[in-house]
Amino acid sequence: MARDIIPLPEILHAGVCTTSACVFEEVDRTGLDPEMPILSVSYRGARAELAWTKPRTVTVFDIHEVSADRESVAIADGLWQTTFTLPEASGNRTYKVVGKRSGGGTVSSAGLLVEVPGN
Repeated sequence: MARDIIPLPEILHAGVCTTSACVFEEVDRTGLDPEMPILSVSYRGARAELAWTKPRTVTVFDIHEVSADRESVAIADGLWQTTFTLPEASGNRTYKVVGKRSGGGTVSSAGLLVEVPGN
């Protein structure tokens, strides 16, 4: 039997860095739906790794490449983990993660543009 710890963040914090003092006149806060996966990307050289949050009701995930001018293409399916290293890319592409619920139905993240360094 394997054991895995999967963090379930309820809150995301964002920060701002400046080179001098600044004042914000207005700050908006937007609540995030804990039942939707939140997708992010990190880079290791020319390789990009997607990572996402795991909603409590989702059991497995599919990764889709999305485009405005064609149907989305599944590049990985049935993933239990919450990370995926993309195959070597040859340009900038948009991806989304689709979570499948055990009782049926799906939930999708927003699309995320992955910009491959040097392209």
